Amino acid sequence: MNKSLWTGSYVIYTAGLAFLSIGFFEFLNLLLQTKKWNRLRLETIFQPFLVFGKNAILVFVGSGLLARILNLWTIASGNG
Repeated sequence: MNKSLWTGSYVIYTAGLAFLSIGFFEFLNLLLQTKKWNRLRLETIFQPFLVFGKNAILVFVGSGLLARILNLWTIASGNG
């Protein structure tokens, strides 16, 4: 018997987390624009998010291909 994953409490919880994370990054973006902090350092920190965000489909397909390739690899045991 499988329990339904999409219960009301789960949906509200994950939606709340999503809204909080979006709000945090919007606040961080606003703060960085007004304070004129060192943008070069921050762009370097957030560069992986930009790369994976712009190439999300490539990352998704690549992870599936990598999993299939790694499943083809076998390791022989010492027992023969």
